[in-house]
Amino acid sequence: MHICNLVSDQSMKRTFSILAIMLLAVAVMVSCEKEEDETKPYLTGTVTFDLPSYLCMGELFTVKATGINYPKDVTYRWYSQVMAQDSVYANPAVFRAPDSIGLFSLTATAYSPGFYTSAGSRSFYTVDPSWNGSLRGVHRSIHSFTDSRDGRSYGYVRIGSLDWMTSNLAYDGAGVSFMYSPAVDGMFGRFYTWDEATGGISGAGLGQGPQGVCPEGWSVPTSEDWADFATAVTGSPQEFTGRWEGAGEKASASATFNEDRMWAYSPDNGHTNTFGWNGLPLGSCSIANTAFTGYGKYGFWWSSAGIGNDKAWFRYIFEDEGAFPAGATNRTDFAAGVRCVRLAQ
Repeated sequence: MHICNLVSDQSMKRTFSILAIMLLAVAVMVSCEKEEDETKPYLTGTVTFDLPSYLCMGELFTVKATGINYPKDVTYRWYSQVMAQDSVYANPAVFRAPDSIGLFSLTATAYSPGFYTSAGSRSFYTVDPSWNGSLRGVHRSIHSFTDSRDGRSYGYVRIGSLDWMTSNLAYDGAGVSFMYSPAVDGMFGRFYTWDEATGGISGAGLGQGPQGVCPEGWSVPTSEDWADFATAVTGSPQEFTGRWEGAGEKASASATFNEDRMWAYSPDNGHTNTFGWNGLPLGSCSIANTAFTGYGKYGFWWSSAGIGNDKAWFRYIFEDEGAFPAGATNRTDFAAGVRCVRLAQ
């Protein structure tokens, strides 16, 4: 064999050996990095924080992230694309809601050296609580009064023999806010169990219901009050337990909230709001399950007529019928709206 060929073969063998060693070293490095990545620990727990579903435009609010159990030395970074402070390292942290109506989100990310990060997000709506702001399409009465307990004003209209409030009661001494968001109390009122609404006292007789959560001089409507309402609205005598055909259409308002239609469309209920009573489909609340259901589909309002020790009567309007029927339900768990009344003045 020629000496040059021998040298060439030996050189190639050395070259391949070197390449093999280099490739092996790279493979080991990649394997170590992969092993390191695979064994990098995760934070234990889930990032969570409380945030109301609705906030007033420009409202200051405080949030505090929790949920990470290990390790203890966790730093939180808050992020939002729309708020002035788009990156905040603090816990708790204070933010100002956007100055426009809309749907927004806030994210909290947990950091700790040597661990993967973990994040949690919540969405919220901003609302304009001023007249004809977020809530539109309701009648504004020329008559009003002020609740001396909290300074909140309510409109009222005369229907039959009684003055009726034109919005749901929003007194915060009892009950819960819609979606636990006080920002909408002035527009939607609050949800009360029957026991909260009436103080556990049944009422009977025209204008003779218990004051309960109502302002001074006002009361939770009795079955006689409701029957008087129905007689005036339908134009013919009505019993409390009747269906009151057509009354639901005349008592409900074709309103919008944050520019979205509140009542789902139905040819069987035009929501003419003939008497300015302003019925809205706010649904109901189960206190035991802390769940709100039926928004956009129906509205419920208490009467002060109890049934035994555990049930009570209410009135309701459904999206797809023009009636205003009566129903009965649990008086301590089911929460609904309250319309206070008084003898017409």
